[in-house]
Amino acid sequence: MSPMELSKIASALYKRFMTEECESSSTWLSITPPINTLGLSTYDPLLRTQSKISTFGGSQRPNNWRSQFTKPAWTFDDTTQEYYIHVYASGQPDLNWENEACRREIYDNAIKFWFDRGVDGFRVDTDNKFSKVSGLPDAPIVEPDQETQTAVCHYANGPRIHEYLYEMKQVLAPYDIMTVGELPNTPDLEDMWKYISPNSQPGPQEIDMVFNFDTVNLGQTPGNRFLPIPFDNDFKRCLTKWQKLPETTGAWTTVFLENHDQGRSVSRFGSDLPEFREQVAKMLASLLATMTGTLFLYQGQEIGLINGPESWSANEYKCVRSVN
Repeated sequence: MSPMELSKIASALYKRFMTEECESSSTWLSITPPINTLGLSTYDPLLRTQSKISTFGGSQRPNNWRSQFTKPAWTFDDTTQEYYIHVYASGQPDLNWENEACRREIYDNAIKFWFDRGVDGFRVDTDNKFSKVSGLPDAPIVEPDQETQTAVCHYANGPRIHEYLYEMKQVLAPYDIMTVGELPNTPDLEDMWKYISPNSQPGPQEIDMVFNFDTVNLGQTPGNRFLPIPFDNDFKRCLTKWQKLPETTGAWTTVFLENHDQGRSVSRFGSDLPEFREQVAKMLASLLATMTGTLFLYQGQEIGLINGPESWSANEYKCVRSVN
């Protein structure tokens, strides 16, 4: 199929693009035999490091980082006798953005591959987590009774993130496409603005627009998304904050209430009882459609889908976070 034919069939087609990590089955992992440390002098697409030796004589993980799915962020590779890092699932090893050859592989054989075939844009997954603090230091100990610690401060909005995104933007420049970034762990408007501002440095507007996580985190206890908290007033404040973005900064914004990580908006922000479901779905649809920004609907939202039945047992939930 030619790029023109693909564009006619799916004029608004855009891909979910994961540049912070890859799948463990990816062919990137077998390009060359991986060679120790961080892969800076050889082509190793993964961020690896050798284990430390504990005071008891055995090996231990390189640091105390915890993954986003509550497990340790390091997994031992029996083949290389090294640990590789994954801030998400162990089957999603982190790519080594410090390695220029690895970045070039991403640009040439992932980004260009799809745009040359007519894709109109990318949703860039966790696009603020490509750069980690040099040396991979231990995370601050805030839970002394836990083996691992939350390490977001060492890998979200890292020291070279804007350098990398600006470099990637140069690859995107020849294409007539759009990009929308996922920007977790960035509640401060000033930090977020650096990614999408027409006046940001080292270059303007690294990403066309971003999904902010204020909406995603509504009604969740910080550090424990499964412990709900009231959010009535926060809902209004959240929407108002991001609606002011184009007027106050010149940057564009997104409009959304659902994604693959959250419950259905009818259930979260209204009521999914039979007598209210239709009214709530129409009310939320009207709200979104009258706001400023690019509107994104998650699959099933257009017909007012609701959460799964409460009668389901925990064994019937298959997402990684639930299993862990």
